[in-house]
Amino acid sequence: MSAIGQPEDLQSTTLDSHTFGGGASAPCGTRFVCHCFRMTEAKLVETIVSQRVRSLEQLRRCSEAGDGCTACHSRLREIVERYAFPGSSSALPIFSAR
Repeated sequence: MSAIGQPEDLQSTTLDSHTFGGGASAPCGTRFVCHCFRMTEAKLVETIVSQRVRSLEQLRRCSEAGDGCTACHSRLREIVERYAFPGSSSALPIFSAR
């Protein structure tokens, strides 16, 4: 038993999954962006690219990300803006046809 009353192997599993889920030592792309639905940046980018996502609303429809507490919405928007499908109307500048 550990000092906090959990078996040693359970305590290490809990700590490992917590660290892997969002700690500073987590490998790039494996940190959770949406903790409610355990969505990593890598999984979100995969969804954005494969589903040709153009907005936060589309990302929410294509995945569960952002449908819980909504604290991740600003980070989700950043990721969508960075990796959005190039045909996105919000990513293209508006020019006159002249």
